[in-house]
Amino acid sequence: MQGNWRGSFYVFLAVGLLFSLVSCGDDDHSTNTNQAGITSFLIEHKVDVTSIQSTLTPHLDPAVLNAIFSGAKEVRSRISFDRTTGAFTNHLFLVNPGAPLPTPATVDFVQVRFAFIDVHIDTVYSSFQPNPAVMVVGVILNGANIYAPPAGGPYAFSFGYTTCTSGQVRDVVSLSAGLALLYQGNAFGTCTTS
Repeated sequence: MQGNWRGSFYVFLAVGLLFSLVSCGDDDHSTNTNQAGITSFLIEHKVDVTSIQSTLTPHLDPAVLNAIFSGAKEVRSRISFDRTTGAFTNHLFLVNPGAPLPTPATVDFVQVRFAFIDVHIDTVYSSFQPNPAVMVVGVILNGANIYAPPAGGPYAFSFGYTTCTSGQVRDVVSLSAGLALLYQGNAFGTCTTS
């Protein structure tokens, strides 16, 4: 009985190795992480601060907290990425409820933000399967100390889209590893491709 078990184990092991070797063959997609050729994107969305997931306690200016939770202001997140420089920035800022989305580009986001992160993106993943989607990953260079000083931490950001020029993206995810996670169902967004 024990000999049959060993024989079956070796057959399964051999079949598993065969399948793994076949799947590790030359595949054009494994070397091209950016199949869609994403070169930049700009995304803006409202942020429901109660949907930010973290086990850590956030630390914000009391005036900002009061403006958010009294309903006097709403939080926006404006995310920009440029593949040429690898620069990724996410600004969190306050606007009056119902303000135009996207916020006019004439606004000085550095002056109006209450929180931010700057990330150096080292890898862009994009694909058309199963649907058009983008994910960028990198290391946080600088940022507001909301949960803890974020510099040096890993970061990932992703979204799905129909076309780069539609003005809409979906399933937006922002992950500061070990700090916080934010999901947004729909957002204003555009992207460019090479």
